[in-house]
Amino acid sequence: MAGPTDHRTQPGSKPSTLGAISRMLRKILTIIILDILVLWPLLYFGDLDLSISIGLMIFIPVIIAINLIVWFLLFSRQNRWTKPVLINTLISPFILTYFFNSSIERHVNNNYKTFYFSRDKMNYKLMLELKDGRYEDDLEFNFYEIQKGSSSTIDLDGKYIFKKDTVFLTTTKGKQMKVSKTVLLDYPTLGDKTILDASRD
Repeated sequence: MAGPTDHRTQPGSKPSTLGAISRMLRKILTIIILDILVLWPLLYFGDLDLSISIGLMIFIPVIIAINLIVWFLLFSRQNRWTKPVLINTLISPFILTYFFNSSIERHVNNNYKTFYFSRDKMNYKLMLELKDGRYEDDLEFNFYEIQKGSSSTIDLDGKYIFKKDTVFLTTTKGKQMKVSKTVLLDYPTLGDKTILDASRD
């Protein structure tokens, strides 16, 4: 007569699988922490400005290439870190992009005063260059036309002087405007008055 069926888990099945997954996750987390420790200081203290934003298109292939080189070296030696490094090839560009954009945003907030306004169903952005977080004569300003997808084109640019509570703008073509607190005067024509919004800073 046959005895009762043994339903106990066979050695080396589910527990070993869960253990392998746990070890893999720990390795991936370790690499991600290393990514953060390397990228954060470089980008945070690098004080990146808008002019270098195109550099992200160069840095992403570079960081992918570095990961692939490390992966190939580990793979050739049959190292256990091969798979985590390959997975990090997909993760590290997102970490780079986040810190890169955060650094540029921090630079903009520290070096520019930004206002937003709408006119004739178009959205605009006025950026006033600052020095040490304050207005200063002969610094530059730019009006941007904000298009779909958050891309912008320059509408007007020039330099400004600051007197009391008013910023006097003079474009490269000689057109003059004023910003008094949160009111833009004489844009685009003399006598026009536009309320500015700084809430998106």
